[in-house]
Amino acid sequence: MVSFVTKMDTAKAGKDGFYLHHYVVNISWEQARQLQGKKIKITGVVTIVKGLGNQPSSDDIRQGREADTKHILTPTIETMQKGRWTRYIFSS
Repeated sequence: MVSFVTKMDTAKAGKDGFYLHHYVVNISWEQARQLQGKKIKITGVVTIVKGLGNQPSSDDIRQGREADTKHILTPTIETMQKGRWTRYIFSS
């Protein structure tokens, strides 16, 4: 389990999710737009996806990242409200 505070920036999007504080955080574009520019606290379980450098070598064509990546697949997101962290409820 990991927890960190960061500022949401949709410019840090990648094909896997949003790159925040050395983690790939799985949130939708709509959720990211609602959080854009806000100071947020993210908490979640880290899942490590092995990179090509940590896989057995073969002569086949390989595609993907060389290094391992750390993903937070089901994050809990909180925002600061009235001096305390409150779980963020996304509007639809």
